[in-house]
Amino acid sequence: MIGVYILLSINIIVFICLLFVSERKMGTLVNTYTTYNLVWILFPSMSLFLNSYIRPISYEVYVIFFVGALFFNLTYLLAPPFRIGECCNSIQIDLRKRRMLEFIVIVSLLPTAYANYKLIQSGVELWRLNYDYWHEVRNAGSYLYNAYIQSIVGPMSMLLVFTSYASVNLYKNVSKHSAFINVCLAILISIEYFLLSGGGRAQLMSFVFVSAFSYVASFNKNLRDYFYKPSKKQLLLFIIAFLLLINFANEGRGKQGSFLQNLIDGYNIAPPLFEYYYTRTDLFSHHMYGCSMFEFFVQLLQYPFKLAGITFYDVQNNDIVQNFVYVPALGKETNAGVTAFFYYMRDFGLLGVAIGPVIYAFLLNSLQRKCSNNAFLLVFFYGGFMSLCFSTGYAFSKNTWLMLIYLYLFVRISKKKSFG
Repeated sequence: MIGVYILLSINIIVFICLLFVSERKMGTLVNTYTTYNLVWILFPSMSLFLNSYIRPISYEVYVIFFVGALFFNLTYLLAPPFRIGECCNSIQIDLRKRRMLEFIVIVSLLPTAYANYKLIQSGVELWRLNYDYWHEVRNAGSYLYNAYIQSIVGPMSMLLVFTSYASVNLYKNVSKHSAFINVCLAILISIEYFLLSGGGRAQLMSFVFVSAFSYVASFNKNLRDYFYKPSKKQLLLFIIAFLLLINFANEGRGKQGSFLQNLIDGYNIAPPLFEYYYTRTDLFSHHMYGCSMFEFFVQLLQYPFKLAGITFYDVQNNDIVQNFVYVPALGKETNAGVTAFFYYMRDFGLLGVAIGPVIYAFLLNSLQRKCSNNAFLLVFFYGGFMSLCFSTGYAFSKNTWLMLIYLYLFVRISKKKSFG
Protein backbone atom coordinates (compact mmCIF):
# COMPACT_ATOMS: atom_id res chain seq x y z
CA MET A 1 0.00 0.00 0.00
CA ILE A 2 2.81 2.41 0.87
CA GLY A 3 4.40 1.67 -2.51
CA VAL A 4 1.18 2.73 -4.27
CA TYR A 5 1.16 6.06 -2.43
CA ILE A 6 4.83 6.60 -3.28
CA LEU A 7 4.12 5.97 -6.98
CA LEU A 8 1.13 8.32 -6.83
CA SER A 9 3.32 11.02 -5.25
CA ILE A 10 5.98 10.53 -7.95
CA ASN A 11 3.37 10.89 -10.69
CA ILE A 12 2.01 14.08 -9.12
CA ILE A 13 5.53 15.56 -9.00
CA VAL A 14 6.14 14.51 -12.63
CA PHE A 15 2.82 16.10 -13.64
CA ILE A 16 3.76 19.42 -12.03
CA CYS A 17 7.15 19.34 -13.75
CA LEU A 18 5.51 18.54 -17.09
CA LEU A 19 3.36 21.66 -16.81
CA PHE A 20 6.51 23.78 -16.99
CA VAL A 21 8.20 21.55 -19.59
CA SER A 22 5.11 21.61 -21.83
CA GLU A 23 4.92 25.37 -21.75
CA ARG A 24 8.54 25.58 -22.91
CA LYS A 25 8.43 22.75 -25.48
CA MET A 26 5.02 23.43 -27.04
CA GLY A 27 3.97 26.91 -26.01
CA THR A 28 0.78 25.67 -24.31
CA LEU A 29 -0.24 23.83 -21.17
CA VAL A 30 -3.15 22.19 -22.99
CA ASN A 31 -1.65 19.14 -24.68
CA THR A 32 -1.90 15.36 -24.67
CA TYR A 33 0.88 14.90 -22.13
CA THR A 34 -0.53 17.07 -19.36
CA THR A 35 -4.00 15.65 -20.08
CA TYR A 36 -2.76 12.06 -19.95
CA ASN A 37 -1.01 12.66 -16.62
CA LEU A 38 -4.03 14.38 -15.14
CA VAL A 39 -6.17 11.39 -16.12
CA TRP A 40 -3.80 8.80 -14.65
CA ILE A 41 -3.54 10.75 -11.40
CA LEU A 42 -7.19 11.72 -11.06
CA PHE A 43 -8.95 8.45 -11.92
CA PRO A 44 -6.77 6.05 -9.88
CA SER A 45 -6.95 8.53 -6.97
CA MET A 46 -10.76 8.52 -7.14
CA SER A 47 -10.63 4.73 -7.17
CA LEU A 48 -8.33 4.72 -4.13
CA PHE A 49 -10.06 7.35 -1.99
CA LEU A 50 -13.64 7.85 -3.31
CA ASN A 51 -14.77 4.33 -4.10
CA SER A 52 -17.84 2.37 -3.04
CA TYR A 53 -16.32 -1.07 -3.65
CA ILE A 54 -17.69 -3.92 -1.57
CA ARG A 55 -14.15 -5.30 -1.31
CA PRO A 56 -10.72 -3.72 -2.01
CA ILE A 57 -9.05 -4.41 -5.33
CA SER A 58 -5.47 -5.58 -5.79
CA TYR A 59 -2.82 -2.89 -5.33
CA GLU A 60 -1.02 -4.40 -8.32
CA VAL A 61 -3.63 -2.68 -10.48
CA TYR A 62 -2.57 0.76 -9.25
CA VAL A 63 1.10 -0.12 -9.61
CA ILE A 64 0.45 -1.04 -13.26
CA PHE A 65 -1.32 2.27 -13.87
CA PHE A 66 1.32 4.46 -12.24
CA VAL A 67 4.32 2.64 -13.72
CA GLY A 68 2.72 2.84 -17.17
CA ALA A 69 2.30 6.60 -16.75
CA LEU A 70 6.00 6.96 -15.93
CA PHE A 71 7.00 5.17 -19.16
CA PHE A 72 4.62 7.40 -21.11
CA ASN A 73 6.29 10.48 -19.61
CA LEU A 74 9.77 9.18 -20.32
CA THR A 75 8.86 8.91 -24.01
CA TYR A 76 7.55 12.47 -24.00
CA LEU A 77 10.65 13.89 -22.31
CA LEU A 78 12.87 12.28 -24.96
CA ALA A 79 10.77 13.63 -27.85
CA PRO A 80 12.13 16.73 -29.64
CA PRO A 81 10.28 20.00 -28.90
CA PHE A 82 7.94 21.79 -31.29
CA ARG A 83 5.78 24.90 -30.98
CA ILE A 84 2.06 24.60 -31.59
CA GLY A 85 0.24 26.89 -33.99
CA GLU A 86 3.04 29.42 -34.54
CA CYS A 87 3.59 28.62 -38.24
CA CYS A 88 0.10 27.43 -39.07
CA ASN A 89 -1.14 26.81 -42.59
CA SER A 90 -4.77 27.91 -42.56
CA ILE A 91 -7.27 26.55 -45.06
CA GLN A 92 -10.89 27.27 -45.78
CA ILE A 93 -13.37 24.39 -45.74
CA ASP A 94 -16.48 24.57 -47.88
CA LEU A 95 -19.27 24.68 -45.27
CA ARG A 96 -21.73 23.20 -47.78
CA LYS A 97 -19.71 19.97 -47.74
CA ARG A 98 -19.96 19.87 -43.96
CA ARG A 99 -23.73 20.41 -44.10
CA MET A 100 -24.03 17.55 -46.57
CA LEU A 101 -22.09 15.25 -44.24
CA GLU A 102 -24.18 16.36 -41.25
CA PHE A 103 -27.37 15.61 -43.18
CA ILE A 104 -26.17 12.09 -44.07
CA VAL A 105 -25.20 11.30 -40.46
CA ILE A 106 -28.38 12.71 -38.89
CA VAL A 107 -30.69 10.92 -41.34
CA SER A 108 -28.76 7.65 -40.98
CA LEU A 109 -28.95 7.67 -37.17
CA LEU A 110 -32.57 8.83 -37.04
CA PRO A 111 -34.54 5.55 -37.56
CA THR A 112 -32.92 3.53 -34.77
CA ALA A 113 -32.60 6.55 -32.46
CA TYR A 114 -36.31 7.33 -32.88
CA ALA A 115 -37.30 3.67 -32.36
CA ASN A 116 -35.31 3.58 -29.12
CA TYR A 117 -36.86 6.87 -28.02
CA LYS A 118 -40.34 5.38 -28.45
CA LEU A 119 -39.29 2.33 -26.42
CA ILE A 120 -38.02 4.61 -23.65
CA GLN A 121 -41.38 6.40 -23.64
CA SER A 122 -43.10 3.04 -23.23
CA GLY A 123 -41.11 2.38 -20.05
CA VAL A 124 -38.10 0.38 -21.30
CA GLU A 125 -34.95 1.32 -19.36
CA LEU A 126 -31.91 2.61 -21.22
CA TRP A 127 -29.58 0.00 -19.71
CA ARG A 128 -31.84 -2.70 -21.19
CA LEU A 129 -31.60 -1.08 -24.63
CA ASN A 130 -27.84 -0.94 -24.25
CA TYR A 131 -27.70 -4.65 -23.47
CA ASP A 132 -30.01 -5.50 -26.36
CA TYR A 133 -27.97 -3.32 -28.73
CA TRP A 134 -24.71 -5.15 -28.02
CA HIS A 135 -26.06 -8.65 -27.63
CA GLU A 136 -29.00 -8.84 -30.03
CA VAL A 137 -29.19 -6.02 -32.55
CA ARG A 138 -25.49 -6.08 -33.49
CA ASN A 139 -25.56 -9.86 -33.87
CA ALA A 140 -29.01 -10.42 -35.30
CA GLY A 141 -29.77 -7.20 -37.16
CA SER A 142 -29.05 -6.29 -40.75
CA TYR A 143 -25.34 -6.89 -41.38
CA LEU A 144 -25.12 -4.11 -43.96
CA TYR A 145 -26.90 -1.57 -41.75
CA ASN A 146 -24.77 -2.46 -38.73
CA ALA A 147 -21.57 -2.26 -40.80
CA TYR A 148 -22.70 1.08 -42.27
CA ILE A 149 -23.40 2.55 -38.81
CA GLN A 150 -20.25 1.18 -37.15
CA SER A 151 -17.74 1.78 -39.94
CA ILE A 152 -19.05 4.91 -41.64
CA VAL A 153 -21.66 6.84 -39.68
CA GLY A 154 -20.09 6.33 -36.23
CA PRO A 155 -16.61 7.64 -37.11
CA MET A 156 -18.13 10.45 -39.22
CA SER A 157 -20.30 11.55 -36.32
CA MET A 158 -17.18 11.70 -34.11
CA LEU A 159 -15.42 13.78 -36.76
CA LEU A 160 -18.29 16.28 -36.89
CA VAL A 161 -18.45 16.57 -33.11
CA PHE A 162 -14.67 16.93 -32.80
CA THR A 163 -14.58 19.83 -35.29
CA SER A 164 -17.81 21.50 -34.19
CA TYR A 165 -16.04 24.45 -32.55
CA ALA A 166 -14.01 25.46 -35.60
CA SER A 167 -14.10 29.23 -36.15
CA VAL A 168 -16.02 30.61 -39.13
CA ASN A 169 -12.62 31.90 -40.31
CA LEU A 170 -11.86 28.33 -41.36
CA TYR A 171 -14.97 28.01 -43.56
CA LYS A 172 -16.18 29.40 -46.84
CA ASN A 173 -19.86 30.10 -47.64
CA VAL A 174 -20.71 30.96 -44.04
CA SER A 175 -23.50 32.97 -42.43
CA LYS A 176 -23.63 34.93 -39.18
CA HIS A 177 -24.72 31.94 -37.11
CA SER A 178 -22.83 29.15 -38.90
CA ALA A 179 -20.56 28.33 -35.95
CA PHE A 180 -23.50 28.23 -33.53
CA ILE A 181 -25.39 25.93 -35.92
CA ASN A 182 -22.35 23.62 -36.13
CA VAL A 183 -22.42 23.15 -32.35
CA CYS A 184 -26.21 22.67 -32.25
CA LEU A 185 -26.01 19.98 -34.94
CA ALA A 186 -23.17 18.32 -33.01
CA ILE A 187 -25.46 18.19 -29.96
CA LEU A 188 -28.22 16.63 -32.10
CA ILE A 189 -25.80 14.01 -33.47
CA SER A 190 -24.61 13.22 -29.93
CA ILE A 191 -28.21 12.77 -28.74
CA GLU A 192 -29.00 10.49 -31.67
CA TYR A 193 -25.93 8.37 -31.03
CA PHE A 194 -26.80 8.27 -27.33
CA LEU A 195 -30.24 6.88 -28.17
CA LEU A 196 -28.85 4.53 -30.82
CA SER A 197 -26.46 2.92 -28.34
CA GLY A 198 -29.19 2.57 -25.73
CA GLY A 199 -27.81 5.04 -23.23
CA GLY A 200 -24.10 4.69 -23.88
CA ARG A 201 -22.79 7.98 -22.52
CA ALA A 202 -19.47 8.03 -24.37
CA GLN A 203 -20.75 10.26 -27.19
CA LEU A 204 -22.39 12.72 -24.81
CA MET A 205 -19.30 12.91 -22.63
CA SER A 206 -17.14 13.32 -25.73
CA PHE A 207 -19.16 16.39 -26.68
CA VAL A 208 -18.79 17.80 -23.17
CA PHE A 209 -15.01 17.31 -23.23
CA VAL A 210 -14.82 18.72 -26.78
CA SER A 211 -16.66 21.83 -25.54
CA ALA A 212 -14.38 22.16 -22.52
CA PHE A 213 -11.10 21.71 -24.41
CA SER A 214 -12.25 24.02 -27.22
CA TYR A 215 -13.19 26.71 -24.71
CA VAL A 216 -9.80 26.44 -22.98
CA ALA A 217 -7.95 26.43 -26.32
CA SER A 218 -9.78 29.61 -27.39
CA PHE A 219 -7.78 31.52 -24.75
CA ASN A 220 -4.39 30.39 -26.11
CA LYS A 221 -2.75 33.12 -28.18
CA ASN A 222 -1.63 30.65 -30.86
CA LEU A 223 -4.99 28.89 -31.12
CA ARG A 224 -7.74 31.39 -30.33
CA ASP A 225 -8.25 32.57 -33.94
CA TYR A 226 -9.20 29.04 -34.98
CA PHE A 227 -11.85 28.32 -32.33
CA TYR A 228 -15.46 29.49 -32.05
CA LYS A 229 -16.10 31.04 -28.65
CA PRO A 230 -19.81 31.01 -27.71
CA SER A 231 -21.43 34.10 -26.24
CA LYS A 232 -22.48 33.98 -22.58
CA LYS A 233 -26.10 33.31 -23.55
CA GLN A 234 -25.12 30.52 -25.93
CA LEU A 235 -22.79 29.01 -23.33
CA LEU A 236 -25.58 29.04 -20.75
CA LEU A 237 -27.90 27.35 -23.26
CA PHE A 238 -25.33 24.59 -23.91
CA ILE A 239 -24.81 24.02 -20.16
CA ILE A 240 -28.56 23.73 -19.50
CA ALA A 241 -28.98 21.31 -22.41
CA PHE A 242 -26.09 19.20 -21.14
CA LEU A 243 -27.44 19.01 -17.58
CA LEU A 244 -30.88 17.98 -18.84
CA LEU A 245 -29.38 15.27 -21.03
CA ILE A 246 -27.20 13.86 -18.25
CA ASN A 247 -30.18 13.82 -15.88
CA PHE A 248 -32.19 11.97 -18.53
CA ALA A 249 -29.30 9.53 -19.03
CA ASN A 250 -28.94 8.83 -15.32
CA GLU A 251 -32.67 8.31 -14.80
CA GLY A 252 -32.89 6.03 -17.82
CA ARG A 253 -30.00 3.94 -16.51
CA GLY A 254 -31.58 3.68 -13.06
CA LYS A 255 -28.96 5.93 -11.44
CA GLN A 256 -29.63 7.70 -8.15
CA GLY A 257 -27.72 10.52 -6.50
CA SER A 258 -25.93 13.59 -7.81
CA PHE A 259 -24.38 13.97 -11.23
CA LEU A 260 -20.90 14.27 -9.68
CA GLN A 261 -21.31 11.07 -7.67
CA ASN A 262 -22.61 9.18 -10.72
CA LEU A 263 -19.66 10.48 -12.73
CA ILE A 264 -17.17 9.31 -10.09
CA ASP A 265 -18.90 5.92 -9.83
CA GLY A 266 -18.80 5.59 -13.62
CA TYR A 267 -15.04 6.12 -13.76
CA ASN A 268 -14.45 3.93 -10.71
CA ILE A 269 -15.72 0.92 -12.64
CA ALA A 270 -12.51 0.75 -14.71
CA PRO A 271 -9.92 -0.43 -12.11
CA PRO A 272 -11.97 -3.38 -10.72
CA LEU A 273 -13.03 -4.41 -14.24
CA PHE A 274 -9.41 -4.39 -15.36
CA GLU A 275 -8.54 -6.37 -12.21
CA TYR A 276 -11.13 -8.98 -13.21
CA TYR A 277 -9.42 -9.62 -16.55
CA TYR A 278 -5.96 -9.42 -14.96
CA THR A 279 -6.56 -11.87 -12.10
CA ARG A 280 -9.46 -14.08 -13.22
CA THR A 281 -8.79 -14.76 -16.90
CA ASP A 282 -5.86 -15.93 -19.01
CA LEU A 283 -6.29 -13.23 -21.67
CA PHE A 284 -2.93 -11.66 -20.80
CA SER A 285 -1.06 -14.97 -20.95
CA HIS A 286 -1.42 -15.46 -24.71
CA HIS A 287 0.46 -12.52 -26.20
CA MET A 288 -0.69 -10.98 -29.48
CA TYR A 289 2.40 -8.81 -30.11
CA GLY A 290 0.67 -5.65 -31.32
CA CYS A 291 -2.39 -7.26 -32.90
CA SER A 292 -4.58 -6.05 -30.04
CA MET A 293 -3.45 -2.41 -30.13
CA PHE A 294 -3.57 -2.38 -33.93
CA GLU A 295 -6.61 -4.62 -34.33
CA PHE A 296 -8.05 -2.42 -37.08
CA PHE A 297 -5.09 -3.00 -39.40
CA VAL A 298 -4.90 -6.70 -38.53
CA GLN A 299 -8.55 -7.16 -39.49
CA LEU A 300 -8.02 -5.12 -42.65
CA LEU A 301 -5.05 -7.23 -43.77
CA GLN A 302 -6.83 -10.44 -42.86
CA TYR A 303 -10.04 -9.64 -44.71
CA PRO A 304 -9.07 -11.25 -48.06
CA PHE A 305 -7.98 -14.40 -46.22
CA LYS A 306 -11.16 -14.50 -44.11
CA LEU A 307 -13.18 -14.66 -47.32
CA ALA A 308 -11.33 -17.92 -47.99
CA GLY A 309 -11.98 -19.13 -44.43
CA ILE A 310 -8.44 -18.46 -43.17
CA THR A 311 -7.90 -16.53 -39.90
CA PHE A 312 -4.45 -15.83 -38.49
CA TYR A 313 -5.42 -13.76 -35.45
CA ASP A 314 -8.92 -13.72 -33.99
CA VAL A 315 -8.57 -10.61 -31.84
CA GLN A 316 -12.19 -9.50 -31.24
CA ASN A 317 -11.43 -7.07 -28.42
CA ASN A 318 -14.79 -5.35 -28.74
CA ASP A 319 -16.74 -8.58 -28.34
CA ILE A 320 -14.78 -9.35 -25.16
CA VAL A 321 -15.03 -5.96 -23.46
CA GLN A 322 -18.71 -5.43 -24.35
CA ASN A 323 -19.61 -8.74 -22.73
CA PHE A 324 -21.10 -8.26 -19.26
CA VAL A 325 -19.07 -9.99 -16.52
CA TYR A 326 -19.56 -10.22 -12.77
CA VAL A 327 -16.98 -8.06 -10.99
CA PRO A 328 -16.55 -9.04 -7.31
CA ALA A 329 -15.32 -5.62 -6.14
CA LEU A 330 -18.49 -4.02 -7.54
CA GLY A 331 -20.86 -6.82 -6.63
CA LYS A 332 -22.56 -6.60 -10.02
CA GLU A 333 -22.16 -7.21 -13.73
CA THR A 334 -20.57 -4.53 -15.89
CA ASN A 335 -18.70 -4.10 -19.17
CA ALA A 336 -16.66 -1.84 -21.49
CA GLY A 337 -14.40 0.24 -19.18
CA VAL A 338 -11.32 -1.99 -19.23
CA THR A 339 -8.69 0.81 -19.61
CA ALA A 340 -5.93 1.00 -22.22
CA PHE A 341 -3.80 -1.43 -20.23
CA PHE A 342 -6.15 -4.25 -21.26
CA TYR A 343 -4.89 -3.82 -24.84
CA TYR A 344 -1.25 -3.32 -23.84
CA MET A 345 -1.17 -6.48 -21.75
CA ARG A 346 -3.07 -8.57 -24.28
CA ASP A 347 -0.21 -7.82 -26.64
CA PHE A 348 2.84 -8.06 -24.37
CA GLY A 349 1.77 -9.34 -20.93
CA LEU A 350 3.45 -7.51 -18.04
CA LEU A 351 5.97 -6.03 -20.48
CA GLY A 352 2.99 -4.23 -22.00
CA VAL A 353 2.92 -1.98 -18.93
CA ALA A 354 6.09 -0.38 -20.36
CA ILE A 355 5.81 -1.08 -24.11
CA GLY A 356 2.16 -0.03 -24.50
CA PRO A 357 2.46 3.52 -23.07
CA VAL A 358 5.65 4.09 -25.11
CA ILE A 359 3.85 3.14 -28.37
CA TYR A 360 0.83 5.21 -27.33
CA ALA A 361 3.00 8.26 -26.59
CA PHE A 362 4.73 7.87 -29.96
CA LEU A 363 1.38 7.73 -31.80
CA LEU A 364 0.04 10.78 -29.95
CA ASN A 365 3.24 12.73 -30.55
CA SER A 366 3.18 11.89 -34.27
CA LEU A 367 -0.47 12.90 -34.65
CA GLN A 368 0.04 16.06 -32.63
CA ARG A 369 2.95 17.10 -34.86
CA LYS A 370 0.96 16.30 -38.01
CA CYS A 371 -1.89 18.52 -36.84
CA SER A 372 0.25 21.36 -35.48
CA ASN A 373 0.76 23.17 -38.81
CA ASN A 374 -2.83 23.16 -40.08
CA ALA A 375 -5.56 25.30 -38.49
CA PHE A 376 -8.50 22.94 -39.13
CA LEU A 377 -6.49 19.94 -37.94
CA LEU A 378 -5.49 21.89 -34.84
CA VAL A 379 -9.16 22.36 -34.01
CA PHE A 380 -9.74 18.65 -34.55
CA PHE A 381 -6.85 17.71 -32.28
CA TYR A 382 -7.07 20.26 -29.46
CA GLY A 383 -10.83 20.54 -29.45
CA GLY A 384 -11.70 16.96 -30.27
CA PHE A 385 -8.99 14.34 -30.07
CA MET A 386 -7.98 15.62 -26.65
CA SER A 387 -11.34 14.35 -25.38
CA LEU A 388 -10.21 10.81 -26.25
CA CYS A 389 -7.05 11.38 -24.26
CA PHE A 390 -9.15 12.47 -21.27
CA SER A 391 -10.13 8.88 -20.70
CA THR A 392 -8.63 5.70 -19.30
CA GLY A 393 -9.45 3.96 -22.59
CA TYR A 394 -7.25 3.26 -25.59
CA ALA A 395 -7.66 6.18 -27.98
CA PHE A 396 -6.52 4.44 -31.19
CA SER A 397 -9.50 2.13 -31.67
CA LYS A 398 -11.02 1.05 -34.98
CA ASN A 399 -13.38 4.05 -34.88
CA THR A 400 -10.45 6.42 -34.33
CA TRP A 401 -8.46 5.11 -37.30
CA LEU A 402 -11.54 5.33 -39.52
CA MET A 403 -12.20 8.86 -38.26
CA LEU A 404 -8.63 9.88 -39.13
CA ILE A 405 -9.07 8.46 -42.65
CA TYR A 406 -12.37 10.34 -43.07
CA LEU A 407 -10.76 13.51 -41.70
CA TYR A 408 -8.05 13.31 -44.36
CA LEU A 409 -10.63 12.74 -47.11
CA PHE A 410 -12.94 15.46 -45.78
CA VAL A 411 -10.16 18.06 -45.75
CA ARG A 412 -8.98 17.02 -49.21
CA ILE A 413 -12.48 17.19 -50.71
CA SER A 414 -13.72 20.27 -48.83
CA LYS A 415 -10.58 22.42 -48.96
CA LYS A 416 -11.08 25.62 -50.90
CA LYS A 417 -7.85 27.60 -50.75
CA SER A 418 -5.07 28.74 -48.44
CA PHE A 419 -5.30 32.08 -46.72
CA GLY A 420 -3.42 34.08 -44.11
